[in-house]
Amino acid sequence: MSTNAQSQRSSLDATIADTLTATIRRAAPGSDHEHVELMNALSHTCSGGGRLRPLLLLDTCRALGGDPDGPALRVAAAIEILHAAFVLQDDVIDVDLVRRGAPTANAALTAAALTEGAPMRGARRYGDAGGTLAGDLGLITALTAVLRCGAPATTVDRLVDLLENAVHASAAGELADVSPVAVAPPGEPSHAPVTASLRVAALKTSAYTTELPLRAGAVLAGADEHVDEALAAVGRPLGIGFQLLDDLVGIFGDESRTGKSALSDLRDGARTGLIAHAESTDAWPLLLPLVGDPDADEGSLREARRLLEDCGARARTEALAEEQLDLAVELAISSGLPHPLVVVLDTTRRRMLETAHGHLVGLREVGA
Repeated sequence: MSTNAQSQRSSLDATIADTLTATIRRAAPGSDHEHVELMNALSHTCSGGGRLRPLLLLDTCRALGGDPDGPALRVAAAIEILHAAFVLQDDVIDVDLVRRGAPTANAALTAAALTEGAPMRGARRYGDAGGTLAGDLGLITALTAVLRCGAPATTVDRLVDLLENAVHASAAGELADVSPVAVAPPGEPSHAPVTASLRVAALKTSAYTTELPLRAGAVLAGADEHVDEALAAVGRPLGIGFQLLDDLVGIFGDESRTGKSALSDLRDGARTGLIAHAESTDAWPLLLPLVGDPDADEGSLREARRLLEDCGARARTEALAEEQLDLAVELAISSGLPHPLVVVLDTTRRRMLETAHGHLVGLREVGA
């Protein structure tokens, strides 16, 4: 990492910490035990991670001639806190117990309740409630940070609109992600699992992971409506490609590198892009009993990986992810976006591929 990148990361981390500290001082002067627990869970979830979203905002703002400090830095911190809020609630929904090599907030709170003598059912309820409520506090903290970012009122109004739209889309995508019935976009056949999985990725992931930081960075830089519209179009395939790579890591990830169980997606029965590709193959009858089996073990994982490799689902998902990432850069070029911003997008594409390459087991060389 370059000196400038390290400095930007340090400034971002400090701003996230300052935002959370200010929230605690304003919202809970009495330091209620429960509030401390919730804010500790939020703060812990905000620590670490690749900072993809806030750095994309800052890089976009800079590439369009804006100032990446001041209001932009505070909005970037807000978007990372928003991400943490979604992570907290997603872990409850997916019953995930480990993230980044440590217990998730819901798991840690459950363990704390058990230590205090609570029965398992009560402890789990407490942990799940804590994860959900900490996520709620993350949402309001992110919104408040945007409102108080120090940008002109018209800019803040636009940023709030973008944030609101992203939260609504992501919530809808989260619900669609756990739906027992795959729903394709209007006009598409409802029985097309891959199309339905791309719709979920666009709602759940693209909306806040790529579209929001790209468009917020442009607003903070004072870019015109043409740039905003182009970035909305670019952000969708960029986020879909990111999610498809994450789907691959969910099954083929090296746990020592991801810090997360490779059994989670299999046990949850998540209809990811990877699984959607397999549904149209002869391997599906053999895979179906493994997908969603809460008792799936390492042997189940090995068998699922073998079937997904042999039926071509892994290769097809890899190819589709690259196709979507390439499409994002192509749209940026064809839309006439400034060259520095195209460079930012291409660099982001490469980093997404490199990160996936570093996390996956047995991955063929990925073209970049």
